[in-house]
Amino acid sequence: SSGTGGCALVMPIEAVSGLMAAGDDGRFRAVAAETPFAARQVLFGSYATRALLDLPEVAQLAGRGRSGRFSLLVPSAELRLVLGFREARQRALALLAEARSAWQEGRPGAALDRLTELFETAPMDSEQLAKAQQLRNELLTEQARRSAQLRRDLEEANFFETRGGYERVASGVDELIALYGEQNVEDLAGLERLRATARERLQALDRAALAPQRQRLTALADAFADAGQTELEKIVRSYVARHLPDAPPASESGAGGGGSGNE
Repeated sequence: SSGTGGCALVMPIEAVSGLMAAGDDGRFRAVAAETPFAARQVLFGSYATRALLDLPEVAQLAGRGRSGRFSLLVPSAELRLVLGFREARQRALALLAEARSAWQEGRPGAALDRLTELFETAPMDSEQLAKAQQLRNELLTEQARRSAQLRRDLEEANFFETRGGYERVASGVDELIALYGEQNVEDLAGLERLRATARERLQALDRAALAPQRQRLTALADAFADAGQTELEKIVRSYVARHLPDAPPASESGAGGGGSGNE
């Protein structure tokens, strides 16, 4: 348009329920409809009303809803409105197929990575977007089920004070994070605290098991000291210090990060 510094796109309010925007990187993210945001591309509508606003450069946009309508204020006299998404649909189909294959092969982390790529780079086709969201829900539901089982395992291990139970929790958290990838774990901090708690319990069990041996050898070293056998005393005390310490080394007690706490 000429003679103006901008324009407004007016649409039904329903068209912005899933408003998405992208900057120069071309990666889309959800945005609040009535909060100002910077974007070069804006995706709105769904299915047959899907449309993409494409601007020459990143601009600060603002929207306002009133009486069932939504006005998107665009500070540019030049824009392109895209209504066909054949290339994006093909890309979405390929990414969705890769995600399903990865899920069937037992690689949920790779599946979620492909879905994230779809959501961020090819969300134009509403049908494929809905299928991708359904698959993502299935993947995260399974992740949540496994996380809940690990929490129950820790409760059981606390009740019975079993070393095997704590080992199962610690290794189970390691496996879950490795399987999904840290970037795809919904409650990463919670799982890390769960693992730290299990490891602390294991260290406490180890200290309790070693205490009688430490007491016996310490008494032996004291006896050598009383008898003037300083060399034998040094040998025994050195063994105790190296193999039967009162507390685990700092590198072990800090393993796993995430602090401690009983989940």
